[in-house]
Amino acid sequence: MPLPTTQGLLPVRFLALAALWMFVGSTALAVADHLLRAFMMPQALSLHDTYYLEGPPLLEGAMILLGLGSVIPYLIWKYRAAWNAARMSPAGMTVSPAMAVGSYFIPVVNFFLPCKAMAQITRVSTGSGGVALWWATQLGGTLFGLVIGVIQGANSPAAPGLLDHLYISLSVFSVFAAWRLIMDITRAQTAARQGVD
Repeated sequence: MPLPTTQGLLPVRFLALAALWMFVGSTALAVADHLLRAFMMPQALSLHDTYYLEGPPLLEGAMILLGLGSVIPYLIWKYRAAWNAARMSPAGMTVSPAMAVGSYFIPVVNFFLPCKAMAQITRVSTGSGGVALWWATQLGGTLFGLVIGVIQGANSPAAPGLLDHLYISLSVFSVFAAWRLIMDITRAQTAARQGVD
């Protein structure tokens, strides 16, 4: 059985910050769009209608671009964090780094294995919690978004309703949960990589 080591750990800090700041940017733009449509400008309602007829306006286009863009550094971060955790404690990681990332793309498995992988990474890296809250906000946001899409369909109202208010609130909470968890892991692995206790 291989012994735990902190030599050769991969850097994760830049990837974590890139993914999180893009996630924050996307969510901030979503909140701005939501507030504009709910409270500020009647013109924002026509911009929202234009989105469904002609394509995304600048605000929503940037929001989508940042949101999708955050996925790439996040998946690379998670692979490296899982690889580092496997180096730090081979017995503590039963999910491989490849599966920690690939599990997001496998139907049914994507409901539980990404959480299991993150729980193992967290346990090995920090010994602290926060995974259940992170996963609840991530999975809850995805499922809630699907429910809203099914209920509203192509006839999404320009002015946000109660479901939209709840969804945007969950999105903001999701950012805080993700930031805390990912940065806790990143700090712990960065300290281990530099030989700091």
